[in-house]
Amino acid sequence: MGCPFGPGRLGDHCLEELPSVLDSRPGAEAVRLIDVLWLDRVGSIVAAFEVEHTTSIYSGIVRMLDLALGGDASGLHSLFLVAPDKREADVRAQIARPAFQPDRRPQRAVSPV
Repeated sequence: MGCPFGPGRLGDHCLEELPSVLDSRPGAEAVRLIDVLWLDRVGSIVAAFEVEHTTSIYSGIVRMLDLALGGDASGLHSLFLVAPDKREADVRAQIARPAFQPDRRPQRAVSPV
């Protein structure tokens, strides 16, 4: 699996499934759909890469938000949205949406009835 890279292949050391501590966190269903997750030795996510070649940019951003806001993200250092140059304007337009601007989110939550 994977292309040659140094003494191994890019697919070396990939996990077949998320560690149980990650699989049970809030938003795990969405996090499982992120294209690439880098984990440290204890299984915490330290970086995530969402590759948007043909899929919805909006959905990719929401998956990253689910990761960042869905539990302990203390070890999370970087989130990357990867897209071809021809989709740059679409990426910028989605990121500029009010829903993705932290300073524009409502400060109060509505309680369920």
